[in-house]
Amino acid sequence: AYVLLADGAVRNAYTVKLMNRSARARDLRLTVAGINAREIEVIGDGLMKPSVTLSVDADRIRTLRILVTVAKEQLATSAKLDFILEDIPSTERRRAAEVFVSGDAR
Repeated sequence: AYVLLADGAVRNAYTVKLMNRSARARDLRLTVAGINAREIEVIGDGLMKPSVTLSVDADRIRTLRILVTVAKEQLATSAKLDFILEDIPSTERRRAAEVFVSGDAR
């Protein structure tokens, strides 16, 4: 779902789950690509500029709530975006495709 803000911008909320199946804590870099966002906020961890480093404890799942805001003039229709997660020491990467819903922003 989307929220139309007072200034005409559109905000979408996403839930991202990070699973660490290893026996050690891991530092992971999260980036959002494919969209010209005005602001990307990880609730509890602040704004992403242009990425954020997150720690996930050994053998745990970390659930994040992410808010992506796009200015009205930057998006006329719904668009694809990617969440990219990279393990910092090994550079192992995972990508999850999503859709940013623009609603009535046209």
